[in-house]
Amino acid sequence: MTKSPLRVVFLAVTLLLALGGCQWRALSAAQDADLRGVFEQVRRGDLAATGAAFDPQFRPPTLHADLPQWRAQMPAGTPQIQRLNQAVSKDKQGRLNYGASYEYDFPGKGLLVQVEKRRDLAGKTTITAFRVVGAPPHIADHYRFSLTDRKPFQYAFLFLAFLSPALGLWGMAAVWRAPDIPRRFKPIWTIAMAIGFMDLTMDWANGDVFYQTANLHILFITARKFSPVSPWMISTSLPLASIAFLLGYRPPKKAP
Repeated sequence: MTKSPLRVVFLAVTLLLALGGCQWRALSAAQDADLRGVFEQVRRGDLAATGAAFDPQFRPPTLHADLPQWRAQMPAGTPQIQRLNQAVSKDKQGRLNYGASYEYDFPGKGLLVQVEKRRDLAGKTTITAFRVVGAPPHIADHYRFSLTDRKPFQYAFLFLAFLSPALGLWGMAAVWRAPDIPRRFKPIWTIAMAIGFMDLTMDWANGDVFYQTANLHILFITARKFSPVSPWMISTSLPLASIAFLLGYRPPKKAP
């Protein structure tokens, strides 16, 4: 698969995170169809109706120029559609806000689409956000976590990432089993062993690795993903206290 340009990924992440202020819960089938209908309306060329349906409070000043550009990105044919995220909430005035982001995959081209709508107390529905961003097809699938078709060093990194907490827990267990270490010092050792030093992070989608010296990790390993079209970032660190203890400690010899 062709890698997406960095600017496309940044735009896509911004698009998908725009719903973050809402309460995350499932859209109804009618709400989902209503949101998808906005895309189809633009695709048909009914731009005047789309513009008129915008809530004046959220209507972008460049909407009249944006709609034709977005329509020009929409190829003919039947796309594969997957919903990437969704949000539904009620504001203090009792108005229902709902929105979603979709991936439309046409042959050789993908589109990321954000749609948000609002229904007021009288039942009137308006569009509060609409945006289309071009992207490689099946980009969300590309960024899903998978153990297949990875490079050998990615599997090695994953092994090391899980080795760090294993060494940390091994060191903690050894401290608490050590008969000659005063009990009051064992919690101090445990806290030190729970901290990983330095930071090695891998972009799981393409295998790029980033290193930071001045960084600390609690419990040695983290994994984070900012949106459906951002890569999994897996970070690991070095359990120095555990390694030092396991290498340096020698239990007292039992008396004969």
